[in-house]
Amino acid sequence: MPRFSVSRQLPFTSDQLFAIAVDVESYSQFLPLVRKSEVWDRKTVAEGVEEYDAGLTVTYKKLQVHETFISHVVADHNKKTVMSTSSSGPVKKMTSLWQIRDLPEGGAEIEYTIDYTMRSKTMQLLLSGLFDLALRRVMAAFEQRAHTLYDKKVA
Repeated sequence: MPRFSVSRQLPFTSDQLFAIAVDVESYSQFLPLVRKSEVWDRKTVAEGVEEYDAGLTVTYKKLQVHETFISHVVADHNKKTVMSTSSSGPVKKMTSLWQIRDLPEGGAEIEYTIDYTMRSKTMQLLLSGLFDLALRRVMAAFEQRAHTLYDKKVA
């Protein structure tokens, strides 16, 4: 499976960044190409660990893409990880992982990794050239969301 990864060091706590990563319902408000985001069947499976199913509707007009991806999500508040797996629609298998950790000098590092295989070899080839750019755009949007939510407002 092709694998792409991007990381950033941000001036926020791991708790703050984790709150954004786990808030899938809000993804459509700030992630590029995500037009709808929803969560259902949320349950606690262990102390600090919850699982749920999520749907993201992605639209990319240039490629005439309009797909809803259904994923199973495991959010571990203790480890500050959010992992989703999907095998719906055009995706044969996709795994994405947010990993967040506090830095000793302050702030936190966030890493987003995605592995995927598409059902169509043509779609796989087409996306392979775009995925790195798309992943960087997701991280930039995530970073902007953190600044919007947590930067101190100057009076």
